[in-house]
Amino acid sequence: MIELKRAAIKTQLKRWCFGWVLLSSYIREGQRLQAGVGNGLDRSAVIMQLR
Repeated sequence: MIELKRAAIKTQLKRWCFGWVLLSSYIREGQRLQAGVGNGLDRSAVIMQLR
């Protein structure tokens, strides 16, 4: 029973860590985009360059 609880806690921690990493990367990407727009780098221009 204790082992089961420990495994559940481990999975919860893993899920939480993964969610945190995902969230922080989203935030970093958003800041990078805002900085790009601030530098006069329009997002549509970037998309056009990628094509």
